[in-house]
Order: sequence, then structure tokens, then C-alpha cells
Amino acid sequence: MNTSTTPESSVSNSLNRLIVGIGGAAMLLFLIVVYNSTVSTMVSETTNNLTLSLSSHSRGESRQFLLAEDNIQRLRKELLNRLEAYDPLIAEQQFQAHFFQSDDGLWRVRPELDDHTKLPSLYLQHDVEITPSVRVRALVSYGLLKDRGPALVPPYYSVYMDFVEKGLMVYSPHVNWGAGATRQTDNFNYPTMVGSMPENNPNRESFWTPVYFDEEAKTWMVSVIEPLDWRGEWVGTIGHDVAIDELLESTLKNRLPGSYNILVSQDGQLILHPDFQQQIQDSKGDLSLVALGDQTLTRINEFARNAAEFPVVIEDSVNENIYGITKLAGPEWFFVTVYPRRVIEQRVQATLFLPSVIAIMVLLVALFLLRHMAQRLILQPLGFLDSAVEALGKGGGTSRIPIEVDNEFGRLARSFENLSTKLEDREKSLLDAQNDWQRTFNTVPELIVILDPDLFVKQANESFLNAYGLYANGFLGQCRRSLLSDSERTIYEDFYFHLLQSHEVQMFQIYSVELSASLDVTLVPLLSDDKEIQGIVEVTRDVTENRKLEDQLRQSQKMDAIGHLAGGIAHDFNNLLQIIIGYTETIEQARKDAGEDLIAVNQVLGAATKAAALTQQLLAFGRRQIMQAKSENVSAIVGSTLAMIERLIEENVQVRFEKSTEALIVSADANQLEQVILNLCVNSRDAMPDGGELNISVSRALPENIPDTLPENPAGYAHICVRDTGHGIEPHVEENIFEPFFSTKDKDKGTGLGLATAYGIVQQHAGAIKVTSTPGEGAQFCVFLPLLESGLIPQQEEVEPQDIHHGRECVLVAEDDEIIRDMFIMMLTGAGYEVLSAVDGADAMNVYAAHRDKIELLVLDVMMPELSGHRVMKKIRAENPQIPCLFASGYSEDQLDEDLRTQDLTSFITKPFRRQTLLKEVRLLLDHQTSGKSDQN
Repeated sequence: MNTSTTPESSVSNSLNRLIVGIGGAAMLLFLIVVYNSTVSTMVSETTNNLTLSLSSHSRGESRQFLLAEDNIQRLRKELLNRLEAYDPLIAEQQFQAHFFQSDDGLWRVRPELDDHTKLPSLYLQHDVEITPSVRVRALVSYGLLKDRGPALVPPYYSVYMDFVEKGLMVYSPHVNWGAGATRQTDNFNYPTMVGSMPENNPNRESFWTPVYFDEEAKTWMVSVIEPLDWRGEWVGTIGHDVAIDELLESTLKNRLPGSYNILVSQDGQLILHPDFQQQIQDSKGDLSLVALGDQTLTRINEFARNAAEFPVVIEDSVNENIYGITKLAGPEWFFVTVYPRRVIEQRVQATLFLPSVIAIMVLLVALFLLRHMAQRLILQPLGFLDSAVEALGKGGGTSRIPIEVDNEFGRLARSFENLSTKLEDREKSLLDAQNDWQRTFNTVPELIVILDPDLFVKQANESFLNAYGLYANGFLGQCRRSLLSDSERTIYEDFYFHLLQSHEVQMFQIYSVELSASLDVTLVPLLSDDKEIQGIVEVTRDVTENRKLEDQLRQSQKMDAIGHLAGGIAHDFNNLLQIIIGYTETIEQARKDAGEDLIAVNQVLGAATKAAALTQQLLAFGRRQIMQAKSENVSAIVGSTLAMIERLIEENVQVRFEKSTEALIVSADANQLEQVILNLCVNSRDAMPDGGELNISVSRALPENIPDTLPENPAGYAHICVRDTGHGIEPHVEENIFEPFFSTKDKDKGTGLGLATAYGIVQQHAGAIKVTSTPGEGAQFCVFLPLLESGLIPQQEEVEPQDIHHGRECVLVAEDDEIIRDMFIMMLTGAGYEVLSAVDGADAMNVYAAHRDKIELLVLDVMMPELSGHRVMKKIRAENPQIPCLFASGYSEDQLDEDLRTQDLTSFITKPFRRQTLLKEVRLLLDHQTSGKSDQN
């Protein structure tokens, strides 16, 4: 039976073929375009990643070689300096003390010194003549490697000196080369050391040895060798071994996915290749590219030798590879990354496979639906649906689709209506969530920017934009690097590269030139489900103020530690000066009575007095100087120093003084404050050798000018300002300006204690001193002192004793230093007093118990074993409240508690003191006691 095709069937078939043909051609064209575009993008991405990887490897792997070269140059320079300074006569005496000749004839380090883990080891061959030159070089090399070896070896293997006389001095904590040497051992015969022989290296050039496997050390090494000439004669070499196992392992492991790394020397020696490791091991590192005959390695060697600059990325069309080549400093090896092009093609295929399958499936479904709808002529329902979709796409509300039939399109219409309603609700929820997120994102004070994997900006919060003065529309899409200076970019890209390699959060600190601020930066990778980086979140926090507070704390701690040290030294020195001054005065009196010459004695007393003044300056800096504080008017103290200041200042310096309009009363030792003003003025005078202006002012400190380190004081602070128009202070000098013995002047121009003393006195007065300066524009020193609330200066009366030289009373002296105790006894008995002595606090209590009825005065050292001086006074005054007490004190920390210091009949004498000072204080206390007893009677 014949069948015929209806027009509808023909049209349907033609339409089907047309739809299938157009869809297939479109899909094929789409896949070709996408494939080529993806390949091009991935090749570009690979080239960029190779460049970043090579730059990082060049910096990281070259660091240890450059440091080794620097180490060996420094070692050579110091070795030559020591050789020139060493006395051959001393070398002849010391050689036998350090070295001995073993039974096999070799010279080695003596057994008691033979500890190669901490000290150098040596061998000199049996037939070597021990000349004066050999002795000097052996001893100097031993001393130098003993001093420098422990610091130079980590992270390297060893450092050594080869003697031309077939000997070796080496510091190697892993191998005892001296103990392992035999009569055949000669370090210059090693194949890698041929450049160390003078005939092979006539120009005496330093060089790097080829790679070799050291059998003793069991590790791969390369050495930097520096020839050594001394006094016109070749005497050997200096060497530094660098173990490269970690470098080789890192080169094998740290690679881009799909690639591999190799190392090649400039002379064609294959150092590392993942496919030739066994051949390299068997050859002990002496495997040449020529011997392998590998085409890829030959082309790599050719590209590396012909490269004009490094790093360089080259596409090899012959072997279908991409090569990244850079050069490592030092031995100047070629570091090469081989990236097969097939890896890129495989990545492209893997990337496009799923989208291609999905696209084909979608196309087939679309063709089927189109054919089905064409066959049933449903143009009108499709028009209704098309209108509804268009309305929804334009943001219109949900409306009913006029398809009432209960078929596929009717149900599709109802589903579309439901979907539209849900989409509207979802869109509203998403919009609300987006608005909440955006508000939070812009409210955070930290600087936040969201980047794509190539560091192009996708989004930035308002804090970031405001900090850099940017607009969002103009900044989005730009590269983050555009806001970085050269130094910032280097640091930033290092951590960016680490993030790409590790996929881990990176945190670092950076100083922004643009923001003039110290920043803490955190880079957070945004990872997909398959752990690929989709973007980067950068969070930046300004920590400038934190850094300033940390610097202030470190400076305060440093000054306090120096103060403790200075005070401790001065305290012990005062005891020595006390002995010198006391006994020198005894000699002075004896010579005076005998009518002898007093010039030598006066010179000793003068020198001791100057030394005592120096220790007082140290005590002032360390806040341990005994302070006689009274209520004082700051303007009056400063004004009283003007006459002395004008005598010290040259005529070409104009002095101006501006005193406060109100009485500013502080609790202070006037003499010490006068010393502060004088020291600051003298410092300003020295800063103006060609003349200038010196301005001194006293005022009430403004709250905003008071340093943050000072506590709040209800009465406020007095402000003393000393300004000059001198040459100013350099920043590196300003950091250390208050440290004792720090001075920029010549050695004979001062002790370096002037500003340190001022600093210590101000600190002891619970104040602060601050310096500000601009080089070339002068300096300003500001002193802040806490004011008293009362503001009144009480009147005080001083009572002078009638006779300070003589007395007959009984005095108990307690001093743990035997020499000072004997001096006390000598001074007091010489003035007619009866003296009972005690060696410490406990002994003082025993002596007082035995003689309580006759003892009329206590002379106590504050710090003594068993019982301190103030505890002895407490115990005795519990029984006898009216007994006077004189304390001998070295510095302020030895003083009594506040409640005892304010008691009557209590006084202090500061070491070192003169004889008349001691007798005056003793007489004052005894006269006060006598006066008190008569009043009671």
C-alpha cells in the first residue's frame, strides 16, 4: 500500500530538520569559541603564575647563597685583621697549648679541647713544617672559628680554612674532620676543590663548587670558596659549606599543579630532575646534560643560556611545553619550571565537559518542546506565556495567564503564576538581606575590599573608599596594586603568592605611604567546593596608635632598667668613696698637725669629691638620690638660676625668661630642680655654637599638652619650657637622648650625664620631661611637675649647733661594712664621743640591751643583715621614744617608711659624706635631745 506525506507532515519534518540543523551548528560554534577562549585565558594565567612563582623562588632560594657569600667575605676580612695583629712570639707559646702531634704524625686539637660540636677541629699532615706562619694562622683560625663558627653555621653546614700546607681548620658540629683525617687526607685533592689550587686559579677569584654528595656528612652540598693571600703569599682558602637538601626537597614539592621543577648549573650539570634522580644519585651530582641526550633538557639549556633577562617564560612549540626560567644568585644555577601544554588542554576539557553536556541536553529538550508545540499549533498559549515572562522580567506584578484548558500549557500557566509569586517573595527577602549586609559592610570601621583571584576589585566598603578618597563607581574593576607603593607592593605580592599556593589565610603588617599609617592586613581566600580560589577578602586595620603606645612602653621600660642599673652602681661606688674620703680626711688632719705638705691629700679629696658628684648624677637619673622636698615656687627656683645661666652662656646667645603670672607651688628639692634647669640650658648653649636665642618660660600646663604617661592631678601641672634656636636633634639621637653617658659631643666635652640627670630628677619628682625638635630649627624641652593643692610655702627654721666638733655623749654605731664602721668610730672618738659598735641589726639590739642607760644617740646604716636600720630604730623607740637616730643612706630606696621619716629626732646623712657633715648632724640631734629633756624637767 502506498503512503503519502501530508503537507502538515512535510512542514513538520522540514521544521524539525531546520531546528535540528540550526541548533547543532550553533552548539558547535559555541563550543569552538568557548574552547579557544578558555585555552587562551589559561595560557595567560599560567604565564602570570609562572612569573610570580619564579620571582618568589629567585628571592627565597637565593637568600641562603647570598648570605653565605657575605659571611665568607666578612670572615676573610676579620681573619686578615687578626693575622696582622697577632704576635708571632705569643703564637710560639700558645701553639703547643692548643695543638699536639698524634701518634700517626698528624697535628690535631688537644684532647681536652677536642669538642667539634662547640669548638673548631684541625688536622695538619705529618710532613708539614710548623713555621711561624703556620702557627699564627692555626691559632688565629682556631680563635676566629671558635668566636664566629656557632653563629655562621646555622642554617649552613660548616665553615673552614684550608692551609696550603695540606691542613684544614673547620667548625662543623656534625663531623669531627680532625679526628677522621689520615696520612692521605688532603682537602685540596677533592674534585670539587680544584679551583682552590693556585695553579688552577691564578687570578685568586672566589667561586662556587659544583654540587656534590658529601660521604662524611651524608648530605648534598655546594661550597663557596674564597682564596686567601697574606703578606703577598698564597696561604690557602676560606670555605663555607651549604647543605642543599632542603632546597632540593622544596624545589621538588613546591610546584604549580601539573608542572615539575629542575635545577641546571651554567656548565650544563643537571642538579635536580624528578625523572633523573637515580642517575643524579649514582653520579654523586656529576651528571651532564650532554651525557643524557634528552631533547627537552637540551632545549631548556639553550633557552636559559640565551635569555637576556630573568625571570623569563618561553613557549616551546617543538616539545609543546611552557618553560619558566630564572637564575639563583650565588652559584647562578638555572631554576626551571616545565609546564606541559597538554596539562592546560586537559584542564580546559575538564572545565568545559560538564557545561557542554548540560548545553547539549538543554538544546535537545528545547528542540523537542519546540517540535511538540509546532505540531499542536499552540502559538496563542505561548504568546500568553511570553507576555507573562516579559512582564515578570520587567519587574511587573503577578497576573493571571488566560489559559484555561486543563492540559500541559494550562498547568504550566498555573505553575508559572505560583513561581512568579514565590519569586517576588524571594526577591523581596533577598533584597532585604542584601540591604542588611550592605549596611553592615559599610558600617564596619575596618577597611574591607573584595577582590577576584587576580586582585581586581569587586567591592569595597565605605571605610576603605573614604580612607583612600575614592568613589565606588570609579574604583570597582581596578587592580588593587594601583594603590600600593613599590615597597608595599613587594610585601603584598609575597603574601598574595603564599595565599595562592597554600589556600590559607595570610596576615602581615605594612606601612602605607598613601595613608601614612601602620596597618595590619589579613587576606582571606574565598574557596569553591573543589577548593579553588574564587576570590579574596582583604581586611585592613589601622594600628598606628597601638604602635606608638608600644614604642612608648618599650622606651619607659628601657629607661627604668637603665635607672636601676645606674642606681645600683652608684650605691656600691658611694661606699667605696665613703672609705676614700673618710680616711683621706684622717690623713689630711694628721699631716696638718705635723705641718706636712697637703698637696697630694687635697688632690685625692678633690678627685673623690668629683667622683661623688658623678655618682649623685647617676643616682639622680636612677631616681635614687635622697630628695629634701619642700613647698617651692617654680618661678622663684627658675629665676634664682638666671645669674648662673648668664655666666655659663656666651654673649652671642640672648637669654629671655618669662615667669608665670601666678604662684605655681610644687613639692620639690630646689637644688635638684636648679640642676635640671642648668643642665637643659647648657645643652641648649652647646646646640648654638654660632649664637641664637634661649627662651625659658614658666606657666600652668594646658590639659591637652600634659603627657599621657602622667596621672590626673586635680591641682594641675607646672610647665617649664626651655627652647633654643640651635641645630636641632636628629631622630636617631632623640631616641637615646636621656640615656646616661650617651653624648654626641667629643670625649673631652662632657660626661653624657646632663640630660640623664635631668630626666632622673624630674621622674623622682613624679613629673615628666618631653623633647620636641626639628633638625635645623632648634629644640624644645618641656618639664611637667605636679602642683600642690594648698599653694602655700610653709616657713622653716634651721637650728645650727653651737659646737659641731666635740661631744662626750655615748653613741651606738651599727654598720655591716667593717671598714666604714671603723671609720665611723675613728671620726666620732676623735671628736670626744664614746662609741659602741655593732656589726649588724641583731648585734645592735644586743649592744643596746647591755648599755641602754648610757646610749644617747643611734647611728645606723639603713640596709643591714638580720635587721634593717629602720627596724632597729622601731624596736628601740618602742622602749625609748626620745632617743635620736641618724641614718647613713646610699640612695633613696634605702630610706625609711613615710611614717618614720616624718618623726622628730630623726635625720639622714648621705654617703659619701665629710667628717664635719657627720659631726654637725650628730651635734644637731644631741642638742635637740638635750633641749627636749630640759623642757620636760
